[in-house]
Amino acid sequence: MPIETSQRYGFALLILILIVLSVARDALTGSVFFGKRTHAWADPEQGSTVIALSGETDRKGIYYIPSCTPVSEFLARVGEGNTEGLRTEDRDRILVSGMTVDVRNGPAGGREWTVSGMENALRLALGLPMSLNTVTVDELMRVEGIGERTAAAIIETRKVLGGFKRVEDLMEVPGIGEKKLQTFKSRFYIESRRSPSIPARPA
Repeated sequence: MPIETSQRYGFALLILILIVLSVARDALTGSVFFGKRTHAWADPEQGSTVIALSGETDRKGIYYIPSCTPVSEFLARVGEGNTEGLRTEDRDRILVSGMTVDVRNGPAGGREWTVSGMENALRLALGLPMSLNTVTVDELMRVEGIGERTAAAIIETRKVLGGFKRVEDLMEVPGIGEKKLQTFKSRFYIESRRSPSIPARPA
């Protein structure tokens, strides 16, 4: 087996082991989602939207939730306290696959929530597209068809362009043509310019 291929498998295996260890710990206490006590890795049949819950909570893990679920409903269903501090526009914000909801203890005993994109390593392990503007050389090399030289060229092109505006900009990278673009297209995405933070007033 070529070294590059075994490195890919080794990296993916390491990520999966770390996730399994984290999930095994969370499974001891269980997690409540949509009225059902469940393992942190909720059954994918419960929904098609993949969300990570992290931070200062004993319910952190991966959740498969129904599409069009707003932030407030997700937080309420996982038992994350009083969400009245959420602003209306944040309360109704719809979660989409690849988001992480981070929970922290705020001032005066309140809770604070931040919504952001998942880390690329976790996205890779879950089979979700990675952020083209934050992905590293090592992460790029985990994608089949991208070797060290191409990965370095992608990073260099990103610097020259001041960031990719769309995935199709990969064709600016030497060695990537239409055929390779179609292969890589589903593996990457461009982050929205909208700020992901959800400030919450103290409860």
